[in-house]
Amino acid sequence: MELQHFDVALPALAADAFDPGEAIPVFHDWVREQSCPELLVDVADYRHVPDGPGVLLIGHQADYALGSAGAGPSAGGEASAVSALSLRYQRKATLPGTNAERLAQALASTLRAALRLAAEPALAGRLRFILDGLRVVVNDRLLAPNTPQTAAVLLPELEAWFAGALGHEEFSFVWDSEPRRRFGVTLRSPRPTELAALLARLGG
Repeated sequence: MELQHFDVALPALAADAFDPGEAIPVFHDWVREQSCPELLVDVADYRHVPDGPGVLLIGHQADYALGSAGAGPSAGGEASAVSALSLRYQRKATLPGTNAERLAQALASTLRAALRLAAEPALAGRLRFILDGLRVVVNDRLLAPNTPQTAAVLLPELEAWFAGALGHEEFSFVWDSEPRRRFGVTLRSPRPTELAALLARLGG
């Protein structure tokens, strides 16, 4: 099964008074400086839209977004109503290569942007990111319909890939089995992960 258009959401921990809108001038700087591998085009503020992307950094090949979104499925597989701040990477353009290479690209782009955001002087160290709760979605219902058959194929593939990327197997996936949703999993791991080290292992 060939996978394209990965959508990755990396959970963020922020100071109580942090507002995603604080990233707007930062993202404008990124557009001006072309700070990401993708061609960056514009910044849009969707904080007023219920269940919207928050602050959106629009790119030609992919978008980045900082905002609150569903925290992922609970242990029983039902979608959680809890909102959590996250940085999302949404790949729009197709890529050559294998599923593993495309997943590595999406996760590396997410981590690279997250580490840069966390280090931005304008945000004064009030934002950091963690791997526990990472959400990976295949944004293509035709290629990967959200069915038990798809899960039976992709869950072992994802587990093997993350075991290699993380260098351990102290994690699990929660699959959101609701058929009306896109195929997606949430990573749960009690083991702290140094994001810069993971990015280096991904070739970032």
